[in-house]
Amino acid sequence: MERGKNMLKSLLRDKRGVVTWLLTQIALLIAVGVLMASIASLAFYSDWEKAAEAKVMASNFATFIEFMDLRDFPEKTTYLFPEKSYYYEVYISPDYVTLKRYDGKFKKEIVVRKPLLIHPWINPEMLNEKGAKGFYTCIGSLLGENRDGSSPSRKAESDIINEKFNEALKKYAVTPLKLDTNSPVYLEKMIVYTEEGRKEYVILYQ
Repeated sequence: MERGKNMLKSLLRDKRGVVTWLLTQIALLIAVGVLMASIASLAFYSDWEKAAEAKVMASNFATFIEFMDLRDFPEKTTYLFPEKSYYYEVYISPDYVTLKRYDGKFKKEIVVRKPLLIHPWINPEMLNEKGAKGFYTCIGSLLGENRDGSSPSRKAESDIINEKFNEALKKYAVTPLKLDTNSPVYLEKMIVYTEEGRKEYVILYQ
């Protein structure tokens, strides 16, 4: 009889031990889960902050391009990308400014795009010098110096201007231009006089 009681007590102690062990393991799992959730939350918030900063940078550049379109007269200016402690890339197409950085926690590559309200003329053909003057020289070499589109008395053929512009649109829509973020970007409001009338463009080059 006494032996049976001892066995019963031993069995109860074993069950309590098993229950205690199970509760301990559950508590550990919960603690690990909370810790992992906290780490994931911090990583997500870190990536969100980085993406938000990238959006601001892309938006600033896009706004700068669009602002040039509002100029009433031909004008040239430069844009400098901000220096950062991390590496990032900027691409320009006729429709978007794309910014990439590679220091994400969840996903290494963080990519943001800012739509453009205008279609800039990226890297127009130029001859002898950069900018609008180089463009006029290029057109003059094709149509004749007196038809370079630089003034109302030197009107260029509309078809040639439209063809050159559309070629650039197609080229950089397929393969956006990677900009050197350590060098200035040049932007110009360019006016071209054609047989169809005055045409305005924002040209972009480095």
